[in-house]
Amino acid sequence: MNDCKHEWYITDKTQQGKSLMVKCHKCEMFGFVEDPTKDEWRAADKAESEPYLWNDNSRVKIWPGGQ
Repeated sequence: MNDCKHEWYITDKTQQGKSLMVKCHKCEMFGFVEDPTKDEWRAADKAESEPYLWNDNSRVKIWPGGQ
């Protein structure tokens, strides 16, 4: 069980345009944010080279397998 107080960073967006990929800076677990707004989607354009902090942890879903 992971007791990390996750610090999620947007790292990329999916090709299908339906979710943002996130990674916890502390434990390196992966997750995603479904149905981003148009502004959230645009903000993630440079996330692959410039990851940035995601502040709404309630919207993050853990990627199956987590890592």
